[in-house]
Amino acid sequence: MPFISRDGLKKLLYNHCVEIKYQRRHPLADSATCRLFCVGSYPTFQSSPFLASMGAQNAFYRYPKGKPPYPPKPFYNPDEKNLVITFSIFDQDYRSISINRANVIRAFPVDTKENIKNFWEYFNTKIAKMSIEERTDFKKR
Repeated sequence: MPFISRDGLKKLLYNHCVEIKYQRRHPLADSATCRLFCVGSYPTFQSSPFLASMGAQNAFYRYPKGKPPYPPKPFYNPDEKNLVITFSIFDQDYRSISINRANVIRAFPVDTKENIKNFWEYFNTKIAKMSIEERTDFKKR
């Protein structure tokens, strides 16, 4: 898929699990990009069957290091920095994605039980079996 706009990604994240590759705002020594599976961090996901399927409902609303509220409110305006706040399935935590050079690789609909099942079949056969090293490499590609 081609590069995506900020509004386009936010809309896509409402009912999709997105595999995305984006340019890091603060590049690592060995990688200027990051790749991940993410979902939106919106209140409408509180009762999402997809989040329930991965046991993430509590993760979305837990308190970080004893400081409510969660999801965290950044110390900056994401709109001004052209960022989208997402929840990473790999990291089980929130990530800020820079949309300046973001490319959607795949978008898995997670709006029905059948679509959720299809996503987890893909994830469990292709991604979950990766070693820590393979996942680290995957995130850098």
